[in-house]
Amino acid sequence: VAPTRTTLSLCRRARSVDPVREFLGGQYFDKPKLATLHPDLGGLRALAQAGQFEQLVALSEVVMQGLARLPPHERLAVRHARLVAFLRLRKHDFANAELEEVGELDRPQYCYETYATAYPDGRKGSFVPFSLRVLKAEMPGRLSSERTAVDDTVDALLALRGWCRSQSGSDDTEPWRSRDDFITERLVAHATAAQEVEKALSLMKEQAERSPVEQQSSWLTKLGRVYLQYGQLAAAEDAFSRAEAYSSGGDDEDIVHELNGTWPATHVRGLEQRLLGLLRTAQPPRPLFTKMCTWLALVACVPD
Repeated sequence: VAPTRTTLSLCRRARSVDPVREFLGGQYFDKPKLATLHPDLGGLRALAQAGQFEQLVALSEVVMQGLARLPPHERLAVRHARLVAFLRLRKHDFANAELEEVGELDRPQYCYETYATAYPDGRKGSFVPFSLRVLKAEMPGRLSSERTAVDDTVDALLALRGWCRSQSGSDDTEPWRSRDDFITERLVAHATAAQEVEKALSLMKEQAERSPVEQQSSWLTKLGRVYLQYGQLAAAEDAFSRAEAYSSGGDDEDIVHELNGTWPATHVRGLEQRLLGLLRTAQPPRPLFTKMCTWLALVACVPD
C-alpha cells in the first residue's frame, strides 16, 4: 500500500529529534563559535571552558594585537590562557616560550601597587595566579624526561611549597594550607612516577603530621592507598585504622566525599577492607595484585 500524505507527515514528526544531536548531546553543538566571540579575555575563557584550545590560540592572536591597551592583570591573564592552551595541545615548546615572555613572577611588574593610576581603588600585592606558579615550576619536567629536568621540577615545587608555608601565618590561612596540600600531592605524584616509594611515603607522612586534626583522616587514607599499591598490607591497614579513628569524631561523609566523588564513606572503606582481606588470604600473584589495586583506585573515584 502506497503511503499517504498523512502517514508521511506522521513519520516526519516522529523523527523530529536529530539522532546525531541526541547521541552527541546538546553541549557538543552548543559550543561557542569563534566568529561569534569578542576578542577579549571573556572570549578566551569561554573557549577554555568548552575545551576548544586550538580556537583559543587563534582568538588569542587577535587579542595579542591590542595587548598593550589592556589592564596589567589582564595582559598576564591572556598569557596564562595561551600557556594553558599550548600545554593542553601538547605544544610544550610554545608553552615554554610564553613563560619566557612572562619572565620572573615576583617582579614589581606583576604587583598592583606598581600601577597606582590603573588601580585607583588601592589594590596591593601580586596579581600572579597561583596556578601559573605551579605551571612554571613543572615546566622543566614537561620539556624533558631526563633526570636533571625532573629534579629541577621537584626543586621548584619544594621552593613553591616553602613559599606557601611562609604565607600560612597571614590572616587568611586556609587557602595557603590548601595550596600546600596541592603541591605535596604533585610532589608525591612525581615521586611515585619515578618509583621513589620511600620518598612518596615520607612526603605523605610529613603532611599528615603537620595537617590540622580535621584533615588527618584525608592524608592517612591517601597514605594507606600508597601502601596498598606497593603491597605493604600491614602498614596500609594501620593507616586506614588511624584514619578511621581520626574521622570518627567528625563528619565521615564530608571527608571521604572530598576524596572519592560521591561514594558514601562506609562503602569506600568497605571496599578497602574487602581488598585487604582478599590480599591477605589469597596471596595473589603480582599481576592480579596490581589489577585489584587498579580496580580499587577506579571504583573509589566513580560516583554512584
